[in-house]
Amino acid sequence: MTTRTHQSVRPAGGLQAMLAGRLWFHAASLPSDSDEAELDTYTCVDVYHHMEVVMSTLHRAQILLEAEQHEALAQIAEREERSISDLVREIVRRHLEEREREAQYLTALQAVEGLTQMRERLLEEHGTYEVAPLAEVRAEWDEDIERVWRGEP
Repeated sequence: MTTRTHQSVRPAGGLQAMLAGRLWFHAASLPSDSDEAELDTYTCVDVYHHMEVVMSTLHRAQILLEAEQHEALAQIAEREERSISDLVREIVRRHLEEREREAQYLTALQAVEGLTQMRERLLEEHGTYEVAPLAEVRAEWDEDIERVWRGEP
């Protein structure tokens, strides 16, 4: 399984406040503890206008696209002045986030279903309370207020 790591840091002085961009380093060009660097690993450094730097390690993956898919991605990438790879990463990230939201929704739905079944079971075992408890409390409260206004204990 491929992992993606992010590290946010505040850069030391000297950077302009409006500096923004993306820097890429191939693993072979980065200093490493060992002489062997993974050739298909890249490090991406995103520098945002508020001086946040995000580093992520990217892994090479080969995908096969239909001609129409590739052409559509190429047009979008050109229009947005970005690479197809960057566009595909964004699409994959959004898709994974959507799947996570769907999984959370299904978990919540299962919890609600479990509570509904529990309620039905409790109704079968104990029946229903025929009086509206909130109405009883309101009536008692109104009686207490009336009694206080009349000066009764």
